[in-house]
Amino acid sequence: MQRPNPRNSPLASSGSWCSSAKLTNADIADELGLTISTVKTYVSRLLLRLDLTNRTTLAAHAHEWGIVD
Repeated sequence: MQRPNPRNSPLASSGSWCSSAKLTNADIADELGLTISTVKTYVSRLLLRLDLTNRTTLAAHAHEWGIVD
């Protein structure tokens, strides 16, 4: 599986999306200065691009990739 490219999404360059299994879309939007709709779109695109089914698996892979501790 390929690691997300920060150029494709601001979420990929932020630690927020990695812990998004615990955060709401509103929490992530507030932290990154985005709208909730934009966060939903970015998360959906990341999951689709990485062939993942949910945020929990996204967070698990982020740990594997060394994006978060």
